[in-house]
This record gives sequence, structure tokens and C-alpha cells, in this order.
Amino acid sequence: MSADVGGRIRLIWTVDPDGYEIVKRGPGQVEYIVPLSSKPRFIDVALLEHEIFIDLANSARLPGAEGILEFVNKWGLLTNHQLELVRDFLDARQDLRLAMQGDTNATNRLVARGRGPSGRRGGAGPLHMGFLKKRLIFAADSLVQFCALELIQANEGGIDVMRCGACGNFLPLHRKGRPKRYCGNVCRSAAFRAAHRDDINRVRRQKRKRQKTTTSLHGVTKVRRVSA
Repeated sequence: MSADVGGRIRLIWTVDPDGYEIVKRGPGQVEYIVPLSSKPRFIDVALLEHEIFIDLANSARLPGAEGILEFVNKWGLLTNHQLELVRDFLDARQDLRLAMQGDTNATNRLVARGRGPSGRRGGAGPLHMGFLKKRLIFAADSLVQFCALELIQANEGGIDVMRCGACGNFLPLHRKGRPKRYCGNVCRSAAFRAAHRDDINRVRRQKRKRQKTTTSLHGVTKVRRVSA
């Protein structure tokens, strides 16, 4: 896909401004993700504008419902506007994470996933053609289809993915410029401490040896440095 095609493919989707919750329904107490209100707001984003597929993959870093709700509260449900099986969300996320690591079978499953806003079953529907400010665009049938297209466009357009050297989150790895190895300063500091743990501990032990404690009349311990 060219950059122009990437700009023409868009996600026009709904997100509940009040958020989502996970509920159990039916005799088998099946878990669903459902919106908290019936007044969703629309979002309109271009392919790779926010790299939503990376947000979906990284939502796995939080356990259970926490990671799921973090993602859907920001971007909405993956395949439908009204409700979604928790199991389907987890399966789609796992396929995306495998696809990002080069699993072609997972990529095929991801592309075939979805039930779009029209309610169709049995795979994602076609892109919907329309116009935005007199410009021809193609809207994804569902959020999961959009994430699959983002992953494909990222690979075709010179963007790869790598794992953060500290926490393991996925990061976009652009083939131009200096690669980003960590999520940010927190992860960079954590990686430095892990790599130099022995040196840091040795310096701390030496500092403690150079310190001499005395007790004041009030029983408060004071620390006085003694020159080496």
C-alpha cells in the first residue's frame, strides 16, 4: 500500500464516552464487554495515525479485565458497537500479537475476523467506499479489521515492531532514523539498573561503610559522613 492509500483508509467507529464494563449473561454466565450508556461518540482516524494496533497488543500487559477495559475505553469494541464476547477479544488480541512476531497463520486469522457494524458474521466485511471533504476514502468494516490493515500497512510502509528492552511492550520501529529501544525514561532507567545491578550494589555497600552513625540525646539516629 502506498502512503496515499494509507491516508484514504479510515476508521469511522463509535466509543462510549461513559466507558465499558464486563458482565456475565446467560445460563453459562458467559462474559461480555458492554457499553455503559447508549449515547456513543464517533471517532474518525486514518490508518497508522495513532497506531491503534500497538495499543491493542500492549493491552495484554495488564491482567484480566484491566487490560481489556483500558483499550475499549479508548477505542471501543473490536467487532461490534453494542457488545462483544470477552473470549473473542482475547483471541483477536492474541492473533495480533502472534502476527506482529511474524506468524502468517495468525495474520490470516486476524484479517478474517470480525463482525462489522452491519452485524454480519463469518469474517470481516469489505471496506466501505465514501467521500470525506470531497476526497474518496475507504472505511474499515470493524476496529479489528482496521488493526489488521494497520499491521499490514506498517510492514509495507517501512515500519516494523520490536519489544521494549525493559517491559516487553511492542514499539513501532521505523526504518528511518534512530530506533527506539524503550517506551520512555522509566523503562530506560529500569534497563540501566538491571544491566548495572552489581556495580550499583557495590557502590551502595561502599557508601554504607563510609558512614558512621551516632545517637543523639533524644534517641534520634543521625548520620555523619567520615572521610575515607
